[in-house]
Amino acid sequence: MALRPAMPYKDNPADALIPSLISVYGTTTAAGNAIGTVFTSSQLMGQPGYRGHAVAMVTGDAAGQARQIISHNLATGTCEVDRPWTDGAGAAYQIPANTHFIILSIGGGAGWGSSSFGGATGPQLPYLAETWQDELGIDFTVWQVINPATGVAWARGAAGAYLRANSIPNANETARLRSVQRWIAAPGIYGTNTIIRGLCLEFAFMLTNLANWDNTQSILGLTAGIADTRATNDIIGFGLVGVGNALQTVTDLAGAETVNTGFGEALTNWNKLMIRVTAGVVRFYLNEALVATHVTNLPDFPMYANFYCGTNAGGAAAINIGPVRVWHEDGA
Repeated sequence: MALRPAMPYKDNPADALIPSLISVYGTTTAAGNAIGTVFTSSQLMGQPGYRGHAVAMVTGDAAGQARQIISHNLATGTCEVDRPWTDGAGAAYQIPANTHFIILSIGGGAGWGSSSFGGATGPQLPYLAETWQDELGIDFTVWQVINPATGVAWARGAAGAYLRANSIPNANETARLRSVQRWIAAPGIYGTNTIIRGLCLEFAFMLTNLANWDNTQSILGLTAGIADTRATNDIIGFGLVGVGNALQTVTDLAGAETVNTGFGEALTNWNKLMIRVTAGVVRFYLNEALVATHVTNLPDFPMYANFYCGTNAGGAAAINIGPVRVWHEDGA
């Protein structure tokens, strides 16, 4: 069981600040991964989820470095963080067993940008959060829409408890929802000489009439061009594959692709997807579970968040895009 530290503040109220910010003080019980993005503690098994919270190592070569937890496996006590811990020379540092850590009671937030407690504790780089709450409709300063020729045009509204943007192209039609601004996706360029060191795209979505989707066109993710499709070079995203259409992760560099599929999802339910681009790697998540890691065929471009779908001759199909977040991260 994870315990809060007992640290009486005596006569100085300021002494109470540190314990009030600490949610967990624990010890790792197994070694993390070699690339320094995972730590494990049996104390975190069955605990409230700490995804989004800030964590820092207290002992070892990574002592004092703060990271944001991006996934927390309650069954194993394993957490993944937003970027690697590093040793004194700046190389990725594997967190060993018996390393002391603290988890703060506040979240790191998208763009958590400091490797020590002395730095900033909130977003510092551009950040987009779209929750479709504007009753006036889709904000065209943020999104460009291409409506189907005869089907239902893009509109925002509600679907049960979800607020979402929705379009229903008829047979052999297409629909597109694309960010107006571009985001730097550069896994081959991110480094010590770049301020931007990562990019995340996270969104919820739901499809209908899966057999009617054209998987040669449809792409949900990041594209270098405003009119790009699944068939275009230099893309990062989730496509569709198979007769009944299942998710496929894809990174394409000048026409050479790395793909993965077989995640067992139900696309007619609401699902949350995330694409995380960091130095040398693109990770894909489905409902907070890491489902694919790509280290080859990684393009380097400013990219749009792009949700593009096409239907085949079978008939109409609906796409629903729920909340969307996009953010850059720095390498401090």
